Amino acid sequence: MMRICRFWAAVFVGLVILCAPLMAAQVKPDQVIVIEGQCDARDARDDMRRMHILPFDVPEGVTRIEIKKELNYGAGGSGTVDHGLADPRGAGFGMPGFRGWMGGSKADIWLTGDPVTTSQYFLAGPIQPGRWNLLQWTVKLPDAGLKYKYTIRLSFNGPKPPERMPEVPKCDQGIINPKAGWYIGDVHAHTLHSDGSKTLSQLAKQHEDAGFDFFASTDHNTNLTHFDFADAAREHPKELMLFGEEVTHPLMHANVIGCKPGTFFDMRIDPAEHHLPQVIAQAHKSGAIFSVNHPFNWGAKDWRISPEEWKDADAVEVWNGGWSDPNQKTLEHWDAMLQKGRRLVALCGSDTHGGAVTKSPAAHVYAENLSRDAIIDALRKGHVFLSENSRGPELYLSIRGESALPGDTIEWKAGTPVPVEVRIVHGAGMTLRLIWPGGEENVSVDKDLTAVRRDVALDWTRSANYVRVELIKADGKMGALTNPIYVGQTAL
Repeated sequence: MMRICRFWAAVFVGLVILCAPLMAAQVKPDQVIVIEGQCDARDARDDMRRMHILPFDVPEGVTRIEIKKELNYGAGGSGTVDHGLADPRGAGFGMPGFRGWMGGSKADIWLTGDPVTTSQYFLAGPIQPGRWNLLQWTVKLPDAGLKYKYTIRLSFNGPKPPERMPEVPKCDQGIINPKAGWYIGDVHAHTLHSDGSKTLSQLAKQHEDAGFDFFASTDHNTNLTHFDFADAAREHPKELMLFGEEVTHPLMHANVIGCKPGTFFDMRIDPAEHHLPQVIAQAHKSGAIFSVNHPFNWGAKDWRISPEEWKDADAVEVWNGGWSDPNQKTLEHWDAMLQKGRRLVALCGSDTHGGAVTKSPAAHVYAENLSRDAIIDALRKGHVFLSENSRGPELYLSIRGESALPGDTIEWKAGTPVPVEVRIVHGAGMTLRLIWPGGEENVSVDKDLTAVRRDVALDWTRSANYVRVELIKADGKMGALTNPIYVGQTAL
């Protein structure tokens, strides 16, 4: 018996030795592609020249794509270059082949069929043969410009990727709370899928612990976070999460809030091609609202996009992070638009990239219940007031004898004063500002619980009338503000 075992063992070893060259021959070597070039400094100043599409061909059987980046800005120079990736389904506007966007991260790119071995900014899945495109966006360049080199390594070894693109796991949180009332939310937050430092689940816990009932995940130029919603919802079932994206372009930032899972919104807004109205229409078709973000954070005179391009926007972020001069400028610009009859809902957002949200501004939203549909409906209607944080001052604006909320329109007899009522919570030591087109009144607030009643005489010769209120802290910074109640006029 021992001799027989030794015989077969020898046969096995001999077969291994004979087959070893054949097995080695079946291991296909990596294929390396090098893309080199340079960009002029003007590329970062001319919108038409910012985006460069660098194609490379992927053969059948590739299991891994690795892209090493080498960016040379010249001696002592620095710059910002964003990168993305599109597969053979296409890199045109709308980007059907979108596989991820990493912004200005300096990390290299890895893509496989497994999320574990794929860069956090990119969607693991099939590696289709055909023309792929590396997207290079020159956001900021020194006078010397940029010399770049990308070394693309295509591997044929390792696990075979799936044949189909992954679908976003179903996540329907339903109605978390059936009661109508005021719910506290944050509609601007980032995870590690763009330039944040936290996972979606960590972000959910952070907001839940800080007293927020809901928040929107709005990563820059990507929908990858949508794939994490199902797991995060199971871990935090009482925290409503809204699918979103921050459409981020050197000329503008804007939030899409409450879109359908998996929807991607192209950030390549070329004013000459009127892309922005297309993106806004896509947001509305997806059931979302479109909000202009922090328009004065760049120190610019305006949002740098023609108002005609964003005339169908729903909201404007007047309060981004802590109260600041850019926020004040945005608030004044928003009020000027209100006076011209342009109705935009005022929103706020923490814009957290991983920091604490306990001191971040909070949107108080009156909704029929705590669910995705009810919250989005309330945000769209402007049933919102903003406060300096989730536990900050509360400001409830109403018209005596009317059931109107901020964002609503009432009809009033021309020439008749409008009886405004304001209920203030946690406002002691602050100043209440009642504001309407062409006028305002300041009222000192002495108690934490205060009710203020005033008959406001509007200028009925104006084409747009409304009443809104602000709560100003002793240091001059904003404590809270409401959206307007709009006032239309009936005949005497």
